[in-house]
Amino acid sequence: MQNLEEKIELPEHDRSSRQARDREINRKRIEETRAGFFGFFIKRWRLAILMVIGMAVWGFLSLMELPREAQPEVQIPIVVVTTVYPGASPGDIEELITDKVEEKIDGLENIASITSNSSFGVSSVVVEFEAGADLVESVRNLRDRADTISGLPSEAEDPMVMEIRINDFAIITFSLIGDLTDGQLKEIGERAQDELENIKGVSRVDLLGARQREFNVVLNQAKMNQFGLGINQVVGAISASNVNFPLGTVEVGGMKYNVRSTGKFESIEDLGNVVVKSNQSGLIFLKDIADIKDQLAEKSTVSRVSLNGGSLQNVVSLQVYKKTGGNIIDIIDVAKEHLDDLKKKEIIPKNVTVEVVSDMSQFIRDDLNTLGKSGIQTFILIFILLSLALALRQAMIAALAVPLIFLGTFGVLKMQGQTLNSLTLFSLVLSLGLLVDTLIIILEGLHDNLMKGYTPEESALLSVSVFKWPLIAGVLTTISAFVPMFLVSGVVGEFLKTMPLTISATLGISLLVALIIIPSLAARVIKRRASSNFLESNSNISNSKNSSPLEEIRGVEKEHLMEKYFTKPLQKRYHNFIRKLLYSKKRRRGLAISVIAAFIISMGALVFGFIPLQMFPKYDVDFFVVNIELPNGSILEETEKKVQLVEYKLLETPEIESFVTNVGSGGGLAFTGFGPSGGASENLAAVTVNLYEKGKRNREIEKLEIKKLRDANGGVPNDSSLMTHDSPMTNDLPERTSYEIAADLRSAFKKIDGAKVSVTEIEEGPPAAEPVEARITGDDLAILDRIASDIEGMLSEIPGAVEVDTGVRVSPPEFGFRLKHEELGRYNLNAAVVSGILRSAIYGSKASTVTREGTFGSAQALREDIDIRVQYLSESVDTVEALKNLMVMTPTGENIALSQIADFELTPALENISHRDLKRIVSVAAKNQERTPVQILADLQDKLEDYDLPEGYEIIYGGEQEQMEEVFTELYYAMIVAVLLILLILILEFNSFKQPLIIILTLPMAMIGVVVGLRVLGLAFSFPAFLGLVGLAGIVVNDAIILIDRINNNLQERKMELVEAIAEAGEARLQPIFLTTVTTIAGIMPLYFANEFWQGLSVAMIFGLAFSTILTLSLVPVLYRWLEGKKMVRGANSVVQ
Repeated sequence: MQNLEEKIELPEHDRSSRQARDREINRKRIEETRAGFFGFFIKRWRLAILMVIGMAVWGFLSLMELPREAQPEVQIPIVVVTTVYPGASPGDIEELITDKVEEKIDGLENIASITSNSSFGVSSVVVEFEAGADLVESVRNLRDRADTISGLPSEAEDPMVMEIRINDFAIITFSLIGDLTDGQLKEIGERAQDELENIKGVSRVDLLGARQREFNVVLNQAKMNQFGLGINQVVGAISASNVNFPLGTVEVGGMKYNVRSTGKFESIEDLGNVVVKSNQSGLIFLKDIADIKDQLAEKSTVSRVSLNGGSLQNVVSLQVYKKTGGNIIDIIDVAKEHLDDLKKKEIIPKNVTVEVVSDMSQFIRDDLNTLGKSGIQTFILIFILLSLALALRQAMIAALAVPLIFLGTFGVLKMQGQTLNSLTLFSLVLSLGLLVDTLIIILEGLHDNLMKGYTPEESALLSVSVFKWPLIAGVLTTISAFVPMFLVSGVVGEFLKTMPLTISATLGISLLVALIIIPSLAARVIKRRASSNFLESNSNISNSKNSSPLEEIRGVEKEHLMEKYFTKPLQKRYHNFIRKLLYSKKRRRGLAISVIAAFIISMGALVFGFIPLQMFPKYDVDFFVVNIELPNGSILEETEKKVQLVEYKLLETPEIESFVTNVGSGGGLAFTGFGPSGGASENLAAVTVNLYEKGKRNREIEKLEIKKLRDANGGVPNDSSLMTHDSPMTNDLPERTSYEIAADLRSAFKKIDGAKVSVTEIEEGPPAAEPVEARITGDDLAILDRIASDIEGMLSEIPGAVEVDTGVRVSPPEFGFRLKHEELGRYNLNAAVVSGILRSAIYGSKASTVTREGTFGSAQALREDIDIRVQYLSESVDTVEALKNLMVMTPTGENIALSQIADFELTPALENISHRDLKRIVSVAAKNQERTPVQILADLQDKLEDYDLPEGYEIIYGGEQEQMEEVFTELYYAMIVAVLLILLILILEFNSFKQPLIIILTLPMAMIGVVVGLRVLGLAFSFPAFLGLVGLAGIVVNDAIILIDRINNNLQERKMELVEAIAEAGEARLQPIFLTTVTTIAGIMPLYFANEFWQGLSVAMIFGLAFSTILTLSLVPVLYRWLEGKKMVRGANSVVQ
C-alpha cells in the first residue's frame, strides 16, 4: 500500500484541469490586486520614483545630523547627598548624619538602590534611580526630602544634593610637552583650556598636572602670639580688604559720576600692607607677622607621558568632556582644529608639542568602520547569492533597495533622538540579513510568475497578492521577537533599547518597500527587457494549444542556470523525500524522537554547565587603565616610587604605543572615578595605556629607552624582578589581545609591595558590575571585617580570581582631637570654629583671590585668578607638641592654647563605613581571568558551604552573577512575551489554533542549533547569545509561515490531496526558504569576525537558523500531517480508488 501511494501520479486530464483552475484563480487575484491599494502604486511607477527620492533625501539629511558615539548614551539618574561635619569620625558621621539622611530618602519613588559612605568629616549618600526615571523630577523630590532632614548636629553643614552622570568621561586628552617652566606650561594650558571650553557641545575642560600660582602667606607663630592674633583673624582681615564697593553717584558740573571704593589687591605689596590689627602702639601689617611669596602652589598632582616607548616627560594635560547628546566625532575634530590654530598663531609656542594621548573618536571611527565593512561584505554576499538564484536585474533591484531602506531607518532614528553608535550599526547589519527576506520572497514570486508566462505587471500584481499576508505576518513576528527587549530594565535595558528600535524600523520600512516600491519599479524595468520576448512567446502560446509548460517558460525567459542544475533537482529530491516521510509511520516517529532527544540534550548542556554562562564576553580593545593605590596618608613622593615600577613594566611591554600617568588622582585620564577610590588624593595614581591597533602589535622589545629610564632613575629599586625579559623577543610570537596583555601585567604587578595595583579593561556593552562580588551585611564592624578577610582568603585561592579586594580601608594610627564641650562653652566656642582653625593651621586656608593679567609670550592678556593661601610655618604644626601649643582666639579676643579645649589621643582609624540599602556592608570583589565569573563564584559558594556564619550576618552574591540573573530573567520574560505576540499574529493570520501551534513548535529546534554552535566554537552562553536566541523566535517561524500558507492554498483553492499538497508546497517554497536562510546567515556571518562582543549573538543566530530551517522542512510537514491525519487518509483513499 505504501509503495502504491508513493507512485501515484495525476492523470493527464487532471493536470490540465488543475492548470486551468490555477490560471483562473491567479487571474482573479491579479484583478483584485489591480483594483486595490497595492495595485494603485504598481500602476503609478512615477509615484514610486518620487517616494524613492523623498526617502533618500530625508534619510541622507538625517544621517548627516545624527550624532556619532561609541555606545548608546545610557542615562541613569544618580544623585549624591553630601553632608560635611568637620572633625567627626566615620562612626559619628554614620550615627549622626548618614543614618538620618538614608531614613529620610528611603521611600522615594523609582529608587533602584541607596549606598552610602561615612568617612572623616563627610557623609556621602548615593541614590541611584531606575533607568528611564525623570531626572529633573527625581532630583527635585530628593531635594525636598533633604531640606526637611531634622536632628542633624548644629555644627554640620546643610546637606548638598548633586547630580552625577554615569557616562561623564573625557572624550579626548591633549598633553602639552615642552622644555618650559611649570608656570609657563600652566599659562599656555589655561589659554588652550579657555579656547576649548568655547566649543559647542563641550561641557568642561579639566587642566591636569599644572601647578597653580598662589600668594603664599606663611605666618610666624611667635609673632602671632606676641600680637595676640589668631589665624582666623588674619584670614578675615585679608578677605575684608580685598574688595571693591560701589558707593553710588555724585553730581559735578551738571554731570553724574559713579563713585566706588577700590580695595582690590593689584600686587603682592598691596597684600603685605593689609592691616591685621591696630592698638595703642600703632598698626600691625600682614608683612610684620608673615612671609609673603608669589609662587606656584605645592605639587599635589603629577602628569607625564611616554610616546612610542620613549622616555617619560612631564606634561600639562587637557581633558575635554562633552555635554549630553553631543557629537563626539564633531567635537573632537573641532577641538583639534582649535589647537592647530593656536599653534599657527604661536599662542602655543613652536617649542611646545601638542600630543593626543587619548582619543575616543578614534575608537568610535574604528568601530563604525569595522561594522561598516561588515555591512558592505554582507551586501556583496547577498547580491552574489541573489544573482545566482534570480535574474541579474531582479538582484540589482533588491541590492539597490537596501541602501534606500537604511536611509529611511536613519530618518526614523533621527526623529526618535537616537545616535549613530556601534549598537545602531550592529543592528543595521543584523537587519540586512533579515530585510532581504521580504525582498527575496517578492522578487522570487515575480520571477516565478514571469517563468509561467505572465507579463511583468501581472507578475508583480500576482506576487503581491500571494505573498502580502505571509510577508506582513513574517515581519510582524520578527518585530515581535525584538520589541519585548524594551521590557529589560536598568542600565542594560537603557543600553539595549536602540536594538529593537533600529531593527523594527528597518523591517517595517523594508516591508513597505517590498510591497509598494519594488513591485512598481520591477514591473517597469523588467518590462523594457522582456516585452518583445513576451509578445513573441504570447503569440506562440496562443497559436499552439499543445505547447508544453517548459516551452511556454522558454518563450518568456530563459531558465536560470542555478534553477536548472541545482534548485530543480533539489526540489524533486525533496518532493520525493517528503512523500516517503509522510507515508512512513516509522520514519515520522524516528524523526520526532530524534528531534525531542536533541532538544533535551541541548537543554541539559546548559543546565549542567557544559556551556558556561557569562554576562559579557571579553573584548579586544586598544586601551585600558592601571590604577595604583597606596595606604591612606601616603605622600606624593612615595606614590611616585610605586608608580615608577608600574611604568618600567609598561615600557617593557612592546604592544604599548603610549601611556599617560596621573599621580595624585584615581580613575585614569579617560574616565572619572567615583566613590572611595575616586577623586584626588596623594595616595592614588592612574595610568591610561594606549595599545597599538590590532594587526600592528609588534612583539619585539626595544631596550634602549628602558635603559635610559633606568639610568635616569638610578636603576630599578628592589623590584628588578619586574623586568622579565633580558633579551629581545622574536617577532614570530602570535599577536596578543588586550586582555592577554592585561593578564600579563597583573601577574607582574603582584610583585609590587605596599600598593594595590589593578588593571581595568575597557569593555564593550553597557556599564557592568564587578565580575565577582560577595557582600556581607551585619551590625558589628569588627565581625564584618573578619568575615570579609576570610572570604578574601578563600577567593584568592580560587583559580581565575585576580585582584581580590575587600574594599575595607584602614588608615594608619591617627591623632584625634577630642574636644571638651564644657570648655568650649566656657570660652563661647563651638566645634566647627575650632575644627576650621585647626584645618587652616595644618593645611592652610584660602583667604581671598587676586585677579591678574597673564603676560607670557606673545599671547593676548589672559585673566588669571591667584589664590591667597594663609598657613603657619611647617615647624609650627609638624609635631603634636606644636599643635597642642597652637593658639585659638576666643570671641572676646583672648588667646588660649588648643590643649586647654581638646584632648589628644593616638587611635587606629577605619577610613570609611559603607551601607547598601540602609544596612552596614563590606564587599569582597575580584576580577576574572581565563575562567568566567559564574565558575569562580560557584567555587566560592562551595567553599562557603561549611563556613560558620554568625547569626544576624548574611552573604549576598552580587557583581556579574546578580546582574546576569536579573537580566537573563527579564530576557526570559521578554521571550515569553515575544512568543505570545507571535502566537497572536499567527492565529489572526491563519484563523486557526492548530497551525500556529505547528509553527511555534519550530522554536525549540533553534535551541538545538544554538547549543551546538556555542559548544563547537567554545563560546559561553552570554548576554549577546541570549539576545540572539530571543531574536531567533521571530525569524525561524517565517519559513514555517510561507510553507503552511502554501499548503493551505493547495488544499483550499487548488483542491489537492493532503500529502500532495504538502509535498508540492515544500517543492514550491524550497527555493525562497533556502534563499532567505542562506542570505540571512550570510548577512550575520561577517558580524562574527567584526566584533568579539557580538560573536555569541552571531553564532546563536547562524547555527539556530541553520538547524531550524533543516528541521522545519522535515518536521513541519510531519506535524501538519499529524494534525490533519484524517483528511490525509480520506484524500489517499480517494486517489487509490
